[in-house]
Amino acid sequence: MPGRSDSTGYQKARELTVFYGLLTLAYMGAIYHFSSLPGSRISLPAPDYVMHALEYLGLGGLLGITIRSAGRMRDSLQNPPGIKSNARGSSFRVCVSLPVSIGFAYALSDEFHQFFVPGRNASISDLAADLFGIVLAQIFLKLSYDFRPHGQM
Repeated sequence: MPGRSDSTGYQKARELTVFYGLLTLAYMGAIYHFSSLPGSRISLPAPDYVMHALEYLGLGGLLGITIRSAGRMRDSLQNPPGIKSNARGSSFRVCVSLPVSIGFAYALSDEFHQFFVPGRNASISDLAADLFGIVLAQIFLKLSYDFRPHGQM
């Protein structure tokens, strides 16, 4: 492909993006499955809001890693004019806003889905806990990427 600066870098980033993307979709499928269980069949080891935050911490982390991997794939081609990248190759705004937006949209759809499951209900507090987990994951990812030596994933 013209403009590709490092074919092996592109290939590795592409493979990682596909892997993390599939892992993220599988995680979303697991969330959907557990959300489909009637409320009477669920016993939680911690309060509901803690479980929601932890569940969406995982989703937020996977979304963030997948999007950062896709950014490295894009950057291994050639940066489009006008796109400023950070030290890790992908725009900070995209690496944070996109996972939060996608994760929040999924959390919103999950709460809507639970509205129709017997023994379950849709709740603003659950949605807030989901959003907290997603944002916390982005903070952890940002910190972990800031403390890695340049060039490491």
